[in-house]
Amino acid sequence: MFKAAFGQSLFAYCIDVRLKLAQQQVLYSNLSLEQVSEKTGFQNYPHFCRVFRDRFGHPPREYRRQFGFQFNHE
Repeated sequence: MFKAAFGQSLFAYCIDVRLKLAQQQVLYSNLSLEQVSEKTGFQNYPHFCRVFRDRFGHPPREYRRQFGFQFNHE
């Protein structure tokens, strides 16, 4: 029923939502990447890195370095 309405399983949808939140935190927060992983429900950091890379084409550290907002630490 969920898959018919949303085109993906509930599990895949939840992963998608968590990854989108993680992407925003990687780009626009100064949280450590380990904290981003934990706050978005990925308790295993290496797994988070692998899933993030598969989804966005770069591991989180490289993604942040290339596309993220640079915080001024004054």
